[in-house]
Amino acid sequence: MIEVKKGDIIMFISDLGEFPTQLNTARVTRVAKDKSWVDISSIWGRKRVPNTDYNFKVIDWENRFDKIV
Repeated sequence: MIEVKKGDIIMFISDLGEFPTQLNTARVTRVAKDKSWVDISSIWGRKRVPNTDYNFKVIDWENRFDKIV
């Protein structure tokens, strides 16, 4: 299970091949006690996302430039 906490920056599975930007990332605002869902906030609005293991990946924001050659 993915370890998600309030304040983490996430990126959805559909955008994983791309570079993280404001358009394809979101910030976690609330997490369920059993980690079954999270509430996220992005420039597109707010949403509750179920199945945290399958829908997104937590971005390591400090090391986000490792992909650039």
